[in-house]
Amino acid sequence: MATRRSNGEGSAPYKRPDGRWQIKIRTTQTTTGEPHRKTIYGKTRAEAVAKAKEYIRTLESGVKADTTRTTLREWSEHWLDTIAAKRAREQTLKSYRGYMERWAYPTNTANMPLTKIKPLHIEAIYQRMREHDLSENTVNHMHKVLSICFKAAVDRDLLAKSPMDRVPLPQFDVYEPKIATPAQANTMVKELRNDEENGLAFTVALALGPRQGERLALCWDDVDLVNGKLRIRHGIIMRTWKHGCAPEGESPRCGRKQGSYCPQRWGGGFVMGPPKNRAGVRENILPEPLIQMFKEHKVRQRRRQLEAGREWVGAVDAEGKSWDLVFTDRRGRLVRPNDDWRAWRAFTSKHGLEGMRVHDARHTAATLLLAMGVAPQVTMDILGWLPPEMLRRYQHVLDDMRSDAAEKVSTALFG
Repeated sequence: MATRRSNGEGSAPYKRPDGRWQIKIRTTQTTTGEPHRKTIYGKTRAEAVAKAKEYIRTLESGVKADTTRTTLREWSEHWLDTIAAKRAREQTLKSYRGYMERWAYPTNTANMPLTKIKPLHIEAIYQRMREHDLSENTVNHMHKVLSICFKAAVDRDLLAKSPMDRVPLPQFDVYEPKIATPAQANTMVKELRNDEENGLAFTVALALGPRQGERLALCWDDVDLVNGKLRIRHGIIMRTWKHGCAPEGESPRCGRKQGSYCPQRWGGGFVMGPPKNRAGVRENILPEPLIQMFKEHKVRQRRRQLEAGREWVGAVDAEGKSWDLVFTDRRGRLVRPNDDWRAWRAFTSKHGLEGMRVHDARHTAATLLLAMGVAPQVTMDILGWLPPEMLRRYQHVLDDMRSDAAEKVSTALFG
């Protein structure tokens, strides 16, 4: 006669109709002392048994806590502060936090226990975003943030299964970049040759296609004018200014909505971070005309510095470190990304390219390089791309190159 399994031992492995194996474990080792049942899942019987043994060892060590009352907000704040903070880039973490604070926390779902949240509660968050006329791309990003957050909860046994597994992925609207034609790009570069304010910055954007943050982070020790090389090693990360006029959690007393305008602001400014991915650190060869533009820009910048005298404060980051930036404002400070964007929008609008984003200069550079016959691998090296990015974004251009190659083979062998 089979004996009843003891508390914490676990049930016999059982194969579910969906093909997975499961083991149920009863325990009272929670902070409330109430009975609790944990279901362990595995793709195979051996995997389920191994996971169950690991869970039982955790119970026996006394480190397991009762998570049935942990709310989405409590967990997400913990996840952002301790888990995501160790893995995500600073700018990415800022984005995660912004999505949660702006769209998840104001909802009732945020105050629900993780174990009670169903797909319909997640979809209520999405509906709120849509009611604010946000694009499906933005809703899609929210979906990704919540998916990562809930997966971390599952990985740490706060949940047996993520509700996100049953939430349909919001449709991602494919953005069609506004790309300058070769003739347009040539006209733009000719005009930029005489633009002392943005000429070099925007020519670099069109010719080499760096990301905006990489371009604004360029320092003079990244530029080798003797050998005609440009090293890209950093990217700008903007930290948000916080109010210093009131204790954290209380309404600002200065009367200004944004922390950047608070007279007692703190914590903001820029810092230098690594490029977006491992391919981002790279060295480009400068075309001869660009070398000359860099030389003229350096002379002009040093002259402005002398003329400004004490008004030239230089670029000092949020951690107090000074940087000898290539592109600065009239006082030697970092060119703010929003100011750079406004100048770019005004410039491109003059050339009939209304709505062309700063990032579209990168798409223009890539398209021109590929159209001129530059090998895809070389194009990827110049722009700091990983292969999947190239295939996803420029499949149509690569297909045209393959068709051209087929025609050349046809002419050479069968013509």
